[in-house]
Amino acid sequence: MPCLNVIKPSQTHYFSLGPIPYNEGTIQGTYGVLETIFMEQFKLDPMAFNERLWLVYGDQKTASNIRSVINERREASTAFDRHRWVLPLSSFFHLRQTFLWMLQALHFGSENQNSPSTLYHNVNFWERKQIPAIKGPFHHVEELILHSFEARIIALLHVQLREVNINIEDSKAVEEYLTRMTVEEYLLLVDNIYQQAFSKDIQQPSTDSNHQDEEFRNHVRYLQQVETYATLKYAIKHADIGLIERVIDRCCIYFHGSKQTNYAFEMLLFKRLLATGAASVELKKAILVNGLVNLQGKEDTSYEIDRLNEQLNLQLKEILWARRTSTFGMDKLFHHCALTASYCGTLKEFLESEFGEKTWAGHTEKAATADIRDLAYEISKRSIVKQPQGRKAVFKSPDIIVLGVRCLHDSAIDRFNARATYSLEQVMSPEPDDGIDIHTPSTGGFSVASQVVKCSTLYVFIKLTASSAQCKVAFNA
Repeated sequence: MPCLNVIKPSQTHYFSLGPIPYNEGTIQGTYGVLETIFMEQFKLDPMAFNERLWLVYGDQKTASNIRSVINERREASTAFDRHRWVLPLSSFFHLRQTFLWMLQALHFGSENQNSPSTLYHNVNFWERKQIPAIKGPFHHVEELILHSFEARIIALLHVQLREVNINIEDSKAVEEYLTRMTVEEYLLLVDNIYQQAFSKDIQQPSTDSNHQDEEFRNHVRYLQQVETYATLKYAIKHADIGLIERVIDRCCIYFHGSKQTNYAFEMLLFKRLLATGAASVELKKAILVNGLVNLQGKEDTSYEIDRLNEQLNLQLKEILWARRTSTFGMDKLFHHCALTASYCGTLKEFLESEFGEKTWAGHTEKAATADIRDLAYEISKRSIVKQPQGRKAVFKSPDIIVLGVRCLHDSAIDRFNARATYSLEQVMSPEPDDGIDIHTPSTGGFSVASQVVKCSTLYVFIKLTASSAQCKVAFNA
């Protein structure tokens, strides 16, 4: 994987805030959440909102509600009431979740479309349970999609090995052939697999409808789309903000092509901030960097800020499961345990290290090597072998790249500009001491008006939960 712009690892320190008794799912509740955090718990001076921009991360609903708050208060007299000191952003963990659900919807198929190129076939071939066809649990869906991706890559390898008369049923023969290869031969083999599935030429369907191999095309589209998700996952883990920015470009197309309208809009907002003059160079970097945390401070231990908050939610749920009584419910949980949950977690780790014990709280994954190899062998028999004469398939995956580009070209960007940008006449002149300059650059097909806010070097970022019960604040030096 190429390294484009990897952030130097540093340990992230985080703190839990107290309970927030507002329904963040509504705009009115969002007002209360922001006031509770910044005025009551942070106890900031009102003048602080003249000079600092606060990056607030949340799911798509949270970001949308905060933008509604900003729009409603744009003519307020004080800096705090205008809420232009808030920059709402969608978090990367919920982006990954939406991406997985999109892939699941596009490629799952059904009982009547039980083709080897569908996830329905794969999940039944492996006899995996409790994976619904729509919006399945994150870990189950991610395992299914990534294992199916790896199986297709191995299947393409099997196709290459058959061409040189290697018996793929004999694992030792395959291993012996691969170990005998020189570096040049191995790289050529990898390039041949790439040309079969990821090259630009292979993406173009045949102009002759009678010679289109629909089954093979399903596999190709699946591989190319999952490659983007795998890149996003890798980029987050290694804090490569250059790769994240590339994935956002592709997500703009994918989400418009698959009609994921909410996140399609969020991706255009990211594109506006990162690719136009709507933000300074420092702010562009801060937007990407502060969406990640790294509690261990290692090179490959970064993950999303909203996943950190989900871990807090899990801690609180476990406390509630263990201690719930007629007198200990949600109210006492938040008022008595919200501020101590993170501390207790750190204390637990310290005690375990002193006694030489370790409790593994990670997600346990079943070894999938045999599953991947078996599915690869199954689909390499015929399903993933390209048929020059063409082939019909009972399941046809949509070409979301063509659909997405067409949507962006026809109307999506115009709708985005009409909804997300404003002209100078729509903005009240700020007070002389606001520290805010308004300018209207026009770059890359986006007609934008933006705020350049004088900020301190310390960016604070917050993930607000859907229940608005908790949030975390994390600081990167």
